[in-house]
Amino acid sequence: MVLNMEKHKRQAILGKAREWIGANGFSEFTMSKLAKFCGIAKGTLYNYFDNKEDLMVKVVEDRVAEIHHEVEEILGGSQEPEGKLRSMIRQGLAFYRDNLDLLMLYANEVKIADCKFPSSATAHGRFLREHLEWFMNRFEQLLSDMGVKRERRLLAYFFHETMKNLMSFNMLSGRELDIDRDADLLYSFYFHGVEAFQ
Repeated sequence: MVLNMEKHKRQAILGKAREWIGANGFSEFTMSKLAKFCGIAKGTLYNYFDNKEDLMVKVVEDRVAEIHHEVEEILGGSQEPEGKLRSMIRQGLAFYRDNLDLLMLYANEVKIADCKFPSSATAHGRFLREHLEWFMNRFEQLLSDMGVKRERRLLAYFFHETMKNLMSFNMLSGRELDIDRDADLLYSFYFHGVEAFQ
C-alpha cells in the first residue's frame, strides 16, 4: 500500500488549523501563527492553501466530507426509505451540534461576505455549490424511493434549508437542540409535506 504523504500532511495541517481556530478564533488567525503552531515554515502552508480564507473553507469542507460519508452509509443501508430519511435528519442535527462553533465562526468570518449570491469564483461559492449538488442528487434519489414523483430537486433543497434554518432559529432564540425531539419535528413536518407530491 502506497502512503500518500502529501494528503497526510494536508490533513494534519487542517487538523491543527481546526484546533488553533477553535481555541483562538478566526479573526486572530494568520498563516504565520498557524505555521508556528504546526512547527513548519509559513511557505509550506501556501503549498496547500491559497490564503487563510481558502484554508478556513477547507477546514469546513473536511468536516462536511465526514457527513457525506455518513450519508452514503445511511443511503446504502437496508432501512426503508422513511427510516433513511429519519436517520439522515438525526445525523444532520448531530453534525450541527458537534460542529456549531466551527460553523458559526465560518459564517461570521468567511461566508458573510459571500452569503447573498455566492459566486463560484470564490472558495465559499464553489464549496456551497458542490455540497448542494452532492446533497440534492442523493436526496432526490431518496425521494424517488419514497414515491415522490414531482419537484424532487426543489424538495431536496427545501429539506437542506429547513435543517439549516432550524439550527439558525435555535442559535438566535437560545432554544436548546434536542436531537430526539427535533428529529421527530423535522421528520413529521417534512414527510407530511412531501406526501402532496407523491
